Amino acid sequence: MKKNYRVVERGKYGQPISEVIREHLRDPEYRRGFLRDYVRLEIAAVVKDFRLSKGMTQKQLAARARVPQSQIARLESLADDRIPSLDFIIKLIAALGGSVDLVMRPSARPGRRAREIALA
Repeated sequence: MKKNYRVVERGKYGQPISEVIREHLRDPEYRRGFLRDYVRLEIAAVVKDFRLSKGMTQKQLAARARVPQSQIARLESLADDRIPSLDFIIKLIAALGGSVDLVMRPSARPGRRAREIALA
């Protein structure tokens, strides 16, 4: 089935989502929630991708990390709004044979620099 696509003039049907998000990010409350969700999504994606690359099931990872399988399922399915603790993340990544590095970047001011900490 052939689909017909047309080029739409910019602004004719509203703003691109990236511009809408950029505008909303100016609001501190929205920005906090957006960044929190972004971190949670990234952690879940890294754990799931790493687990799958090792050919492991959630149950196998849970046994190696000594955590309930339900916690891994909840993390990967994004069913929990909480950001997992560093201890939990370290357990999972260490059980997968990896390591965790934490990078902290202060605001861009003269004399400040990013710091990295190896956690596992």
